Amino acid sequence: MRENRSPAGRTGGAIDPPLVVPTTHESTRAQYYCGQTVYVPELGDVVITEEHIMQAEMLKITVGQLLDIEPMSPLREEEIKQKYVRGQPLVETEEVKNLPTRMYELHGWYMKITKISNRESLMVQVEEDHYFNKKALSVEYSELFRLFNQDALDKSIVSCYCMMKMYETKKAGRYGIGFIDPNTVNEYTWKLEWCRQDVEKCMLEFLKRLNSNEDILLPYNFDFHWILLDIKVDEGKVEVLDSLLKKDSDYNIVKGIVDRAWAKYIKVTTGKWRQKLCWYRPKDLKQAPGTEVCAYYVCENIRMMASERSRSDRQDWFKEVRDQLLPTERIRALQEEIAGFLLDQVIDPKGEYYYPLPPHEPLVIVLRRHQGNM
Repeated sequence: MRENRSPAGRTGGAIDPPLVVPTTHESTRAQYYCGQTVYVPELGDVVITEEHIMQAEMLKITVGQLLDIEPMSPLREEEIKQKYVRGQPLVETEEVKNLPTRMYELHGWYMKITKISNRESLMVQVEEDHYFNKKALSVEYSELFRLFNQDALDKSIVSCYCMMKMYETKKAGRYGIGFIDPNTVNEYTWKLEWCRQDVEKCMLEFLKRLNSNEDILLPYNFDFHWILLDIKVDEGKVEVLDSLLKKDSDYNIVKGIVDRAWAKYIKVTTGKWRQKLCWYRPKDLKQAPGTEVCAYYVCENIRMMASERSRSDRQDWFKEVRDQLLPTERIRALQEEIAGFLLDQVIDPKGEYYYPLPPHEPLVIVLRRHQGNM
């Protein structure tokens, strides 16, 4: 008799039933399990993995709703999204104790600071050698809420992630990767007429100052979505890493910004340069439809390039995971990384990015002053 084996390695006379998440949508009454192939508009046939099932369970929805092949109930979207309230826990109260170490510590700091201060944001010191412009970067406390809940991340958090990798690579003596500030070069700022010229001037300046690097990374935000551009100056190429299936025309604005800066760069910089940049889009990690974790995919690509693997290893890794979702554990690891950076390098007075502020003004004084003006 042929022996049956479960995925966990147990043996027995019967095959273990597949992992199933039943739907609550009455019109389909479908069931989803690992290994099942379903058709998803714009993606084609998708094989359901444990990662799909884990994300659906975390969001308290069905796999069909996660993949956008079943509609969400009108109230469901509001039910699964907790709203930010200043001074309240950043996650459900019962989940606080389950937070990993650095997120737990950052959560404790946030709860304390909102009790003793009227401030609404965390300030980050940006020096000249970080983004070639000394300034203060503001990370609003509401962005910490988004970070803790795997919601869409703002430019300030992604900018912090880049600075964290700058610090790591410099400390480890690893060179060859430069970063363009996503707070400076992004579609929202470029669309402001009085900022457009400054954005393109900054893009040129970044190319001139970072041209000794093999890879210049630009996390770029447009239409509430994040992509990562890897500009290879010596090769005259731009690699577009996008976790969604966007049309080439969706990149027209950023392509124009970079191409115009490149045209000026090759005129003012000595060397043999390709006259026109070659743009291409390799296979990349894909995010589940309906999720807002594109910034985490950008950060994961940055981590792969800056911290974890050599170029050849990275290409092999992409080949292995090109059709997979980013595992939940890796998203959690990114959250922990960012929390640790904010604690050690921004909040700690000895940190590289600590921004000195006046002593905290007790909230009770602020409230009394406000009441006195009423």
